[in-house]
Amino acid sequence: MTAAPTPDNSQQHIADLREALQESARWLAHSAGREAATDPAYAERLLAAAEKAKAVLAFTTDPHPGATSERDHP
Repeated sequence: MTAAPTPDNSQQHIADLREALQESARWLAHSAGREAATDPAYAERLLAAAEKAKAVLAFTTDPHPGATSERDHP
């Protein structure tokens, strides 16, 4: 049985998830750019996924505003 997450622990998990989603969006956008010339349809799907990730980030709250990386989080 696992213990219930503490508020501090939950905030760190949210921060970690946001950081992973930000990185994923960057890689998806990068991959879309590389695929654009050879497979535009695939590039469009990759870019749509990147935009969806950015949209999720836009309506969620960063638990550590102003932090620029995971190391900056308390």
